Order: sequence, then structure tokens, then C-alpha cells
Amino acid sequence: MTILIVNASVYILTLLIYVYKVRCFNLGTMLLSLYAVSACTSVFFYNHELFELSIHDSVMTWQPFIYLYIVLMIFFFPVLKFRSDKIESVEFSESFKFNVLVYLVIFTSLVCMVIYFPFMIKGMEGDIGENRTSVMTEGLKLDMNPIVSITVRVGIALRDIAILLFFYMLAYQREKRILLILLGICAFVAPIVVSLAWSARTIVLFLLFSFLTCYLLFYKTLTKKIKLTINWIFASVFGFLFIIFLIISFARFGENDLFGIDFFMLKYIGENFINFNGILYDQVDNYLYGGNSFPIFRRLLGLEYWTSIADFRDYADYFTGVPVWIFYLFVGTFYLDFGPRITFFIALVICVIGYRYFKNTPKIPFHRLILFILIYNMYTEGLFYFSLCDEPGNLKIIIHILLYFYFRIDFKTRTLMPA
Repeated sequence: MTILIVNASVYILTLLIYVYKVRCFNLGTMLLSLYAVSACTSVFFYNHELFELSIHDSVMTWQPFIYLYIVLMIFFFPVLKFRSDKIESVEFSESFKFNVLVYLVIFTSLVCMVIYFPFMIKGMEGDIGENRTSVMTEGLKLDMNPIVSITVRVGIALRDIAILLFFYMLAYQREKRILLILLGICAFVAPIVVSLAWSARTIVLFLLFSFLTCYLLFYKTLTKKIKLTINWIFASVFGFLFIIFLIISFARFGENDLFGIDFFMLKYIGENFINFNGILYDQVDNYLYGGNSFPIFRRLLGLEYWTSIADFRDYADYFTGVPVWIFYLFVGTFYLDFGPRITFFIALVICVIGYRYFKNTPKIPFHRLILFILIYNMYTEGLFYFSLCDEPGNLKIIIHILLYFYFRIDFKTRTLMPA
């Protein structure tokens, strides 16, 4: 218990020092707040009367938390250095590329909604808990031709881009109301349809994180009237999303005979630090070397990969000697795949990339925001696990990188701004 309290205190102190330095609520404040809240919740979860009866019961030691804090701060450094509150304008090189991306996002997202809608209805009509078990074991049986399948996957991968485009149009192209409304549907309704189809709470939570991220990125570019409207809408949307989150939570765990809903809510927010410390760190028999984090890249390289979630989990549990289906934070996902040394190296590489490209300038190119939200959302969503670890997640990495170069390629020559 003492180790967990000290761990939580370290994250709270880090947050307070950062807030004192920047004296505002920006993306760095948001990120550190999420991890501080999770670290604090881990104390309450560990102290729960039923904790010792759960799979999470383990002995806490100092070394895993020291390692975890150092690696997290290396990952976070470019983001904490980046001042989203200093952005005054977002620049494009040409409108044609922007319009192509807007129509691509709208088309793929609407197709995605149409395909997932029947599964959402089916999931809501039946037992949500049973539906979740079924889709995680067998997957959603999407009977689609290859073209539709690719379109749906691209639509899911473009979720964060849709939100980014929505806020850009809200700031600079408000007169295009029809496109703005369609983008709003694609950005905020489509993920909810997918979430209910999968009976998954994390998609709802990730949607909330992405909304806040893009709102803070564009905050100074929005008019006061729009900010007031967004604040009002956000309060309503937050309430709606929170209700969906609770419905899924109660449906999946509310009738558990042994563990009550309070246990599962504490577990959801606070298990990650405990799992990393007591279950994962220095306990892995064999590393998966990308099997967990990068299945698409393993497939492209001709290495062994798994199409069934259930088959992969059964294999990985046996091969690694630890349960792979619980939350270890995104650092834990890398640890499962590559071990402590390579995970530390990955942190250094991403830190260098972020330091190179996340510049504090009043004017920022749109393509930098594409790269930024990929990495930043990996951190916020990584409060639970590496959210880019499955095939749609790997596809999102590829698409974000391609879009980055798509908008960057002639940006400097057209705008005379640094790319």
C-alpha cells in the first residue's frame, strides 16, 4: 500500500509542478491529470475488500514503478514541452488536398456506420455482457466483399482525423454547414455505433479524449461564441457518453455474483499500475516481438500472426506466462512484446521524433497535427493499453504517416513556412 501511495504522490507532484510552470490547462495538463487520477485510483482498488480474491492480487515493489515513471516521462517529454495553448492558427498548403480528405473521411465513416448499425441493434437488444464475450471470442461476423471491408477499416482508422477536420472546419470553414454536419456525424456518431456493436466502453472513452484533445489544439482559433456553444454541447455530450459508459458497465458487470460494480469501476481505472508492477514486470517468460503490438507489420514481413483474438490470447498467455488480456498501460504492451530494454529504446526514439516535430510556433502546419494526435492519443488511450495494437490500430499508424507526407510534400514551397 505504501508503494502505491508514494507512486500516486509522484504523479500528483509532477502534475502540480507542470501546472505551476505553464499556469494553464493545456494538453500536457490533461495528460498528467489522467495518469495522476489513475495512480490515485490504484490505491483505492488495491485497498478494496475483494481485491485479494481477484487476478490482480500481487506484491508491489519499488523497481517497476521507478522504471515505469522514467519511461513514461521520456515518452511524454515532447508533448509536455509542446504548448497547445500557444497555437494561433493552423495552416494548409492547398484546399484541394483538404477537400479530398474530407470527402474520404465522410464516405468511409458513413459506410462504416451502415455496416455496424445492425450489429449495434443486435447488441442492444440482447445481453450486452454475452454480446461482449461473443465478439471478443469469435469477432463480429462481417460478411463483406474485400472493397467494403477495406472501406470499413479505413473509416475506423480515420476516426481521429475526422475529429481533427471537424474542428478545423469549425474554426475556418463554418460556412460549409452541410460538410460540417456530416463531419460531426462521422466524428462523434460513428464511433458510438461501433462501440455499441462491440459492447466496448473504451471506444466511448477514447472518443471523449479525442474531442478534448482537438478542442484544446484549436482553442485559440475558435470564436468566443463557438467556445460557449461547444462548452454547452460538450456538457450534454459528456452526459450522454457517460450514460452509455454506465449502461455497458452495468450490463457487463452489474450482475456479477462476487464482484460488484464498484469493484469493476475501480479496476477499470486503477488496475494498470498494479498489473504492471506485480504481474508483468520481470515476470515474462518469452516476449512476443510484435505479435501483440504490430500484427499487420508481422504479416507484411511474413511472420506468424493471428486473426482470432481468442486464439492469440490463449497462445500469448501460455507463451509469455502472464495474462495478456488485462491492462498494463501502453508501456506494458511494449514490454510484453520487446522487454524492458527495447521498450526504453522505443521511448527514446519517439521522444526524439516528437522533439524534432512538435515545435512551439503561433502558426502550425496541419500535417504536424496529424502526427501529433497519433502520438498524443497513443498516450491518453495508453492509460489502459497500446490502443494501436490491433490491425485497425496498425492501419491507423500507416494512414497517419501517409497523410502527414501527403500534406507536407509541397507545404514549404507553397506557404514559405517551415514544414
